Amino acid sequence: MSKLDSYTLEYSLKGLPTVQHRTGLGGLVYLVDYLKEQDQLSPEDLPVVEVQSDKLKITVTPASLTTLFDVLYEPMTVTRTMKSKPKGDFETVTDEAGKVLHYTYQTERPAGRWLFEQIRPKAECAIPEGVDPWHRLWQDSLWSIFRGIPATRKVYEASKNRQKLVSEFWKAFEKLQNGKEADLEIASTIYVGAQAKSAEGLKFSGSPAEVLLLHFAHATAQPYKVVRIDSQGKQHWPGVIWVFLEPDNLQLFAPAFRRHLQGKPVDDPGFRSRSRVTIPQEAALSLMVDQNLSLALKETEQTLVLRGALCTQLEKVGNNINLLAASYVPYDQYLLRNYSKIVQGISSYPLRRLVLQNLLDGHPPFRGLAKLMSYLPVENTLALSGPGIAFSYDSLKLLKEFGLAAASERNVFH
Repeated sequence: MSKLDSYTLEYSLKGLPTVQHRTGLGGLVYLVDYLKEQDQLSPEDLPVVEVQSDKLKITVTPASLTTLFDVLYEPMTVTRTMKSKPKGDFETVTDEAGKVLHYTYQTERPAGRWLFEQIRPKAECAIPEGVDPWHRLWQDSLWSIFRGIPATRKVYEASKNRQKLVSEFWKAFEKLQNGKEADLEIASTIYVGAQAKSAEGLKFSGSPAEVLLLHFAHATAQPYKVVRIDSQGKQHWPGVIWVFLEPDNLQLFAPAFRRHLQGKPVDDPGFRSRSRVTIPQEAALSLMVDQNLSLALKETEQTLVLRGALCTQLEKVGNNINLLAASYVPYDQYLLRNYSKIVQGISSYPLRRLVLQNLLDGHPPFRGLAKLMSYLPVENTLALSGPGIAFSYDSLKLLKEFGLAAASERNVFH
């Protein structure tokens, strides 16, 4: 049995089984493109690729596969705060009278909170570090959902753990090269919906080529927070929305995604509103409405970069990742045009949720408005001050524009 020095994989967008696999293919293309710009890497450290609009041919070696995983799972140390005392040793610092000045747990405790240091994914390729707080949202969302169990974080903590991953794939490639069958486990850390075993007791597994792609899905996936308003008018934040972009053109995807990242402002003053959505599909629309990401010029003509996006609302409960909602949103200019109008005209979360859901369902904009107003407290709907002022203002403005009968009885989206 000869030693395997390199291995070639060929992919086609149409030949992949799920959106997450196609997202991973786009992520792999983007990551290779990112690596080519890193001056410190030698040609031997990089995979050899041939990219077509819907196909990728990539040749990897143990060295280039190591480079891919080292960048994908590159760690960084961050400082985070928490109200409760973290586990571990700490020092209490007091004055001469015995009054506590501060606690020291790697760093000091300011303003009633504990500071502590943690490993996080650096994610320089997914969200540049300088683009805060988007970078922090990406880090914390990945850490809290897909890497919520400490054992799943080892791949970030030491290079030897990433080397184990390389060895696992290389052994599988060697089996395939020698005409043997090889399958690899699909973990919930890389695939939404994966479990240790199915209801029939079967393991979640796939071909090495397909499992490899799933590792790169998060390289371009984007997180959002979703807001809910209960019958008492209180806001809730159930889980995280992860959006998996489905490329339509691999050649155009990497530069388009780079343009999208460059358009995210550093220290974004509008981050709170832009990172919050009312329904999972809104997260996909908020990404695809950026024409730098969804469209590109090719020979003076606009060409589609994205086919659509998969939105998944995930919440970690114990050691389990609960899928609260999932929806696919195709690229559709009608949806995006009306979404832009809704976002610009409606700042009230419950009203925006109603109108957006009606848009997606093909219903008139204000269908269900009376039911919504009976569900929410009066101070959240008809008010001249407080939390309901946005609802009142937006409702009156839009009803005046469309007319109550038109907006509730027929579809006035256009």
